[in-house]
Amino acid sequence: MNGRAPAIITGTQYLFVVSMTAISATIFLVSVRLSLLTVRILECITELLFAQAAAFSVVLILIVAMAMWVIRLLFEALYPNLKWQRGI
Repeated sequence: MNGRAPAIITGTQYLFVVSMTAISATIFLVSVRLSLLTVRILECITELLFAQAAAFSVVLILIVAMAMWVIRLLFEALYPNLKWQRGI
């Protein structure tokens, strides 16, 4: 597992980021009671509310960054003896 851990972490983070951006493709499948963040960003852009769209985008970026950080901490806790590369 020593050589594969950085690849597994990077792959997990990549899949999370892709899934967060792929949610935008489900815009037309959203129910009336549920409002996804990516859908709200698109609505703000189409309504020319660029400040709100930018604010929602920052929130989305922070959610993704926090999730990536949690994934990294989880793998560091599970495999403490591995040498971790900085910059992942």
